[in-house]
Amino acid sequence: MLMGAIAVFAIFAVWMGWHWLGTRTIYCPAALPPPKAFTDRTPLSSCGSYTFGFKDHAVPAAQRDCMNVARTSGRGAELKLVESTIEGDPVTTYYRVFSRRQKVEVFIDYSGDQFSNFGWSHFFCWAAPTDYPPNPSCPDPTLQPDR
Repeated sequence: MLMGAIAVFAIFAVWMGWHWLGTRTIYCPAALPPPKAFTDRTPLSSCGSYTFGFKDHAVPAAQRDCMNVARTSGRGAELKLVESTIEGDPVTTYYRVFSRRQKVEVFIDYSGDQFSNFGWSHFFCWAAPTDYPPNPSCPDPTLQPDR
């Protein structure tokens, strides 16, 4: 009798667990649309895109050299980088170079990260790193003379 009650309870617990997994709702807000500055940006030649691996944080030489040559020559180019968060959500960075006399434009799309509240980020830097890291930042604006 005790064994029968335990078996019925175990079956009920398993059924409730499956039922709970199937009916739960994970909070996932709708992704924010890209800013107008992104959707209306001037087309530039592409240096491709690269998706970083788990421990990979270096842009391949071909893409890095393409961006550096495009900036030096003044023809301009764009590079798309995708890095995953710890949870596996994508964060996409777009680097846009124009010429040495112009700032590097950076767009970061956090909308695929379910734990982020950032949406999109957009900024310019004079002193952008020439290795194009997946998590860019600019030095203090006072250190970036407006040329």
